[in-house]
Amino acid sequence: MAVQLPSLRQIFNLSIAVVLLGTLVGCDKSDSTTPSTSSGSNTPSAPLPPGQLAGLYVRQQMIPLSFNGRMTFNLRREFFYFFPDGHVLFGVPDAEIKERPLAADFNAFEKVAPEMRGTYAIKDGQITFHPEKGEARSEPFSIPKPGDDSVLQIGAPSVVGSVKAMPFKDGQKIDGSYQYDGTVGLGGANTIFNVKTLTFRPDGTLGSDQLSGVDTEGVKTAVGSSGVTTHTDTSSAGTYQLNGYMLSTTIGGKTEKQAAFRWAGDDKDAAPGMICIAGRVYSRQDTKK
Repeated sequence: MAVQLPSLRQIFNLSIAVVLLGTLVGCDKSDSTTPSTSSGSNTPSAPLPPGQLAGLYVRQQMIPLSFNGRMTFNLRREFFYFFPDGHVLFGVPDAEIKERPLAADFNAFEKVAPEMRGTYAIKDGQITFHPEKGEARSEPFSIPKPGDDSVLQIGAPSVVGSVKAMPFKDGQKIDGSYQYDGTVGLGGANTIFNVKTLTFRPDGTLGSDQLSGVDTEGVKTAVGSSGVTTHTDTSSAGTYQLNGYMLSTTIGGKTEKQAAFRWAGDDKDAAPGMICIAGRVYSRQDTKK
C-alpha cells in the first residue's frame, strides 16, 4: 500500500507563514552596544537595554543542495538561548527554560559541552558569537520592529528571521493533530520514512502514531522489480499536560517530560500552527472535510 507523506516543502511553507505573521517588517541596522553584566529583569514585559537579549530563539534556513544532478533543499533550524549578561547556549536547554532568564540562570548549564555554550556581543549591526570551544563568528544583526524582540534578524536578510520560542499557559489544552516528518531521501526513489503524529484533545488525552519504514526502487527486470517497501505502524494512547516550556506525557504507565514551545506571533492558544517538542518541529494537520 502506498504511503503518502507530507513533503519538507509543505512543512517549510507552514513555518514561513507562521514567521511572517506581521512581524518581519524591514531590516534596519541596530545601534546596540555590548551587553552589560547586570542580571536584568525576569519580567517579560520589561524592555531590555540595548545590546541585551533574553530567551530561546529559533533560526530557520533553507539550504540548497545538489543531489544526483537535481536541486533540492534542506530545512535547517538552529537554536539560541540568550542571557542578558552576554551568555548564550547553542541549542535547546535540557534544564528549565525561561522566557526571560536571568544572568544567574546560566549557572545551571555549567556542564554543557563547551562548544554548545559561550558569549555574544552586539555592536554596529553585528552579533559576534564566542563559543567556549571553537572559532568565533560574526553575522549581521538587527531587530526588524524596534521594541519588539519576538523576531530577530541574525544573518543576512535572505535568512529567515529568528523567531522567539514562547511558553504555553500552565494547564493549556490543545485540540488537533500534529505531525513530525523525519523522512530522508537517499536519491532516486529510495526513501527512509519516519513520521510521528500526536493528536491532542481538549480533555487532556493524547494519541500517538508512529509510521516508519523503507521504500527502495531496486532493479527493474522483465519479471518485476527487486525494490522493497516495508513499514511498521504503531499506535498508543495516554494523557498530556503543558506547563510553560514543558510537555509531560503519560503513555502505558510511563511518564516522560520534554521541552516544548510554540512560536511567537502564533496567537491560537488551542490550535498553534507548529509545536516544537524536544527539538523536533510538529506541524498542525488540517482536518479533511
